[in-house]
Amino acid sequence: MRIGLIVDILNEEYQTSVLRGMNSYAVENGIELICFQYENFLNKELSKSLAKKDFFALDGIVILTSVVQDRMIVDSLKEIRETWGDIPFVSVGQELEDVPSIVTESNKSMDALLYHLVEEHSYKNILFVSGRKTHQDNIVREQDFIRVMDAYKSENKIFEYRIVRGDYTEESAVQALAQYEKEKNDFQIDAIVCANDNMAIGTNKYLKMNTTNTFSKNCAITGFDDIPQAKLEYPALTTVRQPMEEMGMKALKIMTELLAGKKVDNIHTVQSSFVIRNSCGCPKENETSIDELQKKNQKIQYQYLYSEKLLRMISRMGQELNSVFSIQEMRTYIDRNLDLIGIKNFCLLSFSENNGNLSEFIYPLFVKKNGKMDKTLYSVPKTLMSDFCDSFFDWKESYVSKFLLLGQDAIGIMIYQAEDSLHPYMCSISVDIAQTILRLKNREEEFKYAETLEKEVQARTKELLESNNRRMEVEAQVLKISEAERQRFSTDLHDDICQRLAGISMLCRSYSNREAPLEKDEMVELASLISDTLQRTRQYAHNSYPVELESLGMNHSLNNLCASFGNQSGIKCVYEWNIFSDIHFDSLQKLNIFRIIQEALHNVLKHANATEVYVKVEEEKDCVLVTVKDNGVGFSIKSEKNQETSVKTNPDEIEILSAKDVAKGIGLNSMQYRADQINASFKIKKNKPCGTCVELKVFPH
Repeated sequence: MRIGLIVDILNEEYQTSVLRGMNSYAVENGIELICFQYENFLNKELSKSLAKKDFFALDGIVILTSVVQDRMIVDSLKEIRETWGDIPFVSVGQELEDVPSIVTESNKSMDALLYHLVEEHSYKNILFVSGRKTHQDNIVREQDFIRVMDAYKSENKIFEYRIVRGDYTEESAVQALAQYEKEKNDFQIDAIVCANDNMAIGTNKYLKMNTTNTFSKNCAITGFDDIPQAKLEYPALTTVRQPMEEMGMKALKIMTELLAGKKVDNIHTVQSSFVIRNSCGCPKENETSIDELQKKNQKIQYQYLYSEKLLRMISRMGQELNSVFSIQEMRTYIDRNLDLIGIKNFCLLSFSENNGNLSEFIYPLFVKKNGKMDKTLYSVPKTLMSDFCDSFFDWKESYVSKFLLLGQDAIGIMIYQAEDSLHPYMCSISVDIAQTILRLKNREEEFKYAETLEKEVQARTKELLESNNRRMEVEAQVLKISEAERQRFSTDLHDDICQRLAGISMLCRSYSNREAPLEKDEMVELASLISDTLQRTRQYAHNSYPVELESLGMNHSLNNLCASFGNQSGIKCVYEWNIFSDIHFDSLQKLNIFRIIQEALHNVLKHANATEVYVKVEEEKDCVLVTVKDNGVGFSIKSEKNQETSVKTNPDEIEILSAKDVAKGIGLNSMQYRADQINASFKIKKNKPCGTCVELKVFPH
């Protein structure tokens, strides 16, 4: 049987006393007990994740509602059951609908305390230091106080009473009294009744440090709960005793009966009692003896020295954790400091996900079992929470489970066994550990990012070098092609145009030396020769730069190019222009598109051995698609071992990537270069059933 206890923060005696009582009953009856601290635990999704039955495999839950009710996300039975599932619950402190609840009968004790102050000591002006407005215990105590005071006031047994508000801590009582003094009330307080012992202790400290007319010199102070420190105060604190350990034992007894299928009552009452000591102003004979005072003083001194020692150790632990650079270092420091503190059973678990939701899978970071580090448990990279619990817990004593929180996100959980006095210090330890884990995680991520970034830089550098080399190769090839084109152009001019012009010149000289006039046939011959030369000159000029691109448009220029290619090559050339929207190409795009088609047609003539070629310009969704298809012999790329291969894994598609392809018989790098100049996509494909397809995708402005 595994039972969970939900508390607020284990830093004050009321909660640790209830836990002490439950632990005593659990050890005697073989019950597994684990305590959950609820501080800052206000994320509903986190709470729902925790509540999974198989997270800790809980059979039942005891809720210390007297301290967590007004801070819990779930404040109704329906929501509790929706969150935690169909398992039994027991409430300690407050009554919950349809849930067995253990409550304290305190009104009689409050009546007795106030009767003692008014009737026995004749105090006339009484101040009540109340707790949180929403806290049910405080509501009842404040109502009892007002009821009794109103009755005494009507009988003229008191002059006045006032109420100030704290939140059950020593600091809140000090602040409340300081604020009350600022208000400059016109009567002097001679008795202060506090809603719990912690605020009474804070009140005692305030009155010792501040002497004013607001409070009488020997102002009486009373508390509520009777925590162990109450009788160690000077003067010893008059209070109302709540049987906290008895409440804890009773809660587990009721839970065992529920799990056994027994029917239990919804309300279980325990009796409080009025405890008279010296803080109320009772005579000196009620004070403890000199020997007892000496023993009390020795105990206080021991507790002080022990607290100082713990604070130094916790501070040093925090400093050491702040300097670690690895999980292994963290383990070493935690192990050493736990030995000094005296904790033998301790584990750190990291959740597999850090998104505000708890995962059932955890990563054990550190495991100390029976005073020794257990590497077998934290060496497992990932395990179920329930499986880990079964392996780790001995259940000889209760365990405390504390979440490692960063804001509302839980990055892990800390589970430990410790003496009651250590619980407040474990809160500080958990903060140091959570920050250390986060820092190490961020450091690891930074290293991984730096490593990834370095690899990316190296890859990018390599890519840029390769790209630069390719660009230089392409530019060299373009220059080579350009030089070859200039040589061809020069040769054509010399061998064709110049020869024709020389012929025309010679013919004109021969005609000029004749006395007889030119015949009609001679004039026609001369005109035909001049016209043919002019046409060839225009063709050369067009091939050098198509001036009609700007004047007549790209469609007209491409149509003339295809017609001229067909006439000169004898290859059937079909041209299609399927653009009907207002698409604008800039001058650079027009020229490079024209040259790519021109080069593609040249390759068809030179390499394809084709009888037909199709040139199409068409509009697609976000681009203009230009294709040049032939029915020739197709292509192949040969590797260094002279084996046919492909640049891509797809044998039907090759993207021109390197100037090396030029040397292998595919003179297409100049086209790739021109495509890059206009940010166009360029590739060649196998044209089915035969031939080659050149594909250009242009994105107009």
